[in-house]
Amino acid sequence: MEKEKNNIAILADSGLEIRYHMPFQRVELAHRNEDHARSSLQYFKDCFDFIYEVGGKYVVTHLCLGYRFALDKMKYENAVDFLKQAVEYAAEKGITVCLENLTYGFVNTPDAFLKFLSETGACATLDIGHVAASPIVTSGKLSSSDYIARMLPHIRSAHIYDIEKINEKTKRAFHVAPLSKDSILSRLRMLLKSENCNWWLIELGSSDEILRTASFIHEIVNSNYDKKL
Repeated sequence: MEKEKNNIAILADSGLEIRYHMPFQRVELAHRNEDHARSSLQYFKDCFDFIYEVGGKYVVTHLCLGYRFALDKMKYENAVDFLKQAVEYAAEKGITVCLENLTYGFVNTPDAFLKFLSETGACATLDIGHVAASPIVTSGKLSSSDYIARMLPHIRSAHIYDIEKINEKTKRAFHVAPLSKDSILSRLRMLLKSENCNWWLIELGSSDEILRTASFIHEIVNSNYDKKL
C-alpha cells in the first residue's frame, strides 16, 4: 500500500488532473454478505481519506465488478445503502463519486443506471465500450447514442474505446480499439453534448492503439467545434 501511495503522491504533484479509478474486484459494496459490504465501505473511506490528502476531487467506482458470473452474491439493497454512504462520506471531503456503467449487474441499462444514481447521489462515468456491449444495445432495443443521450445530465467523465468483448476461453473481458473514427463517431458526438463531461480517458493498453484512438478523437472534436462556428 505504501508503494501505491508514493506513486499516487507523485502523480498528484504532476500538474495533471488526476481522477482516481477504483476497480477493486473483491472490495464490493453490493455484496450480499453484509460484513463484506461494510468492510468494503471502510476500505473506500480509507481511500477517500488519502485521495483528499493529495488533493483529488473525483473517483470512479463500480458495482458487481468481478461478479459477472456470480451475480447471486450481490444484493441490490446493500449496493444502494453502502454506495450512498460512500458518496456522502466523499462529499464531506469535496470528492465526487462517479459510478461506471457495466454490461451486467445493477446498472447495465439507462433506466437502471438513472434509478441508481437517484437513490445514491452518485454521478456517472460513462464507458462507451460498455454502452456498445450492453444487452439493451446489442438486442437492438436502444441505440448507443440514445443510451448516452439519456445519461447526459449525470456524466462527469467518460472512458473511450470501441467495445468490450469477452474471451470465451478465459471468460475475461477485454477492450477493442476503434479501427476508424466512424466506429465511435456517433457516440462521441452525443457525448460532446454533455455540459458536465470534460474529462475523457482512452481505456486501452497498447500505445499504438491509444495514439490512433486519440487521433480519431481529435478529428471528431475538431469537426464538432468547426460546425459550431
